[in-house]
Amino acid sequence: IKVYPGLWLGARPTKDDVQFLQENNITAILTVERTALTDHCFSYFDRKFIFACDSTKEVLLEHFEDAFNFIDENIENGVLVHCHFGKSRSATIVVAYLMKKLRIPFVKAFKRVCRSRIISPNAGFRFQLALFEKTRFKAGKAAKKYKNSKLLRKLRKANVNVKVVE
Repeated sequence: IKVYPGLWLGARPTKDDVQFLQENNITAILTVERTALTDHCFSYFDRKFIFACDSTKEVLLEHFEDAFNFIDENIENGVLVHCHFGKSRSATIVVAYLMKKLRIPFVKAFKRVCRSRIISPNAGFRFQLALFEKTRFKAGKAAKKYKNSKLLRKLRKANVNVKVVE
């Protein structure tokens, strides 16, 4: 689903989707999940892979700038941002991108995307988006605040296997 000129949000594409992507001039695909697109049919596209789990413990903020750069490099032609279902990880990236690009608050960017597609970022991602807004769209500063937050400390206590990349 097109959410902004040149920017598409969706679920993981299959080989059956290639024709649709080409017909809509989508030339780049940003994958935000645990497995990259490896099918040969996607070799036509410029691709970027960001490993991320749909977990409240995942620190997506650390990947915002990298994702934004890829989107900016490809938005003229068309870029699809996807995760498995297109509702949480990829939606978080797209909402954050619109927040920064349009200089709008989290709620406004969220509602804008929701007009095109039903999304449901997990609680951890929503908290990260709120921090991203609070830090005036500085992902590094927001990531540092998130890593030191009470929420992440509680998550660490609940499950020792929390991975935070420094």
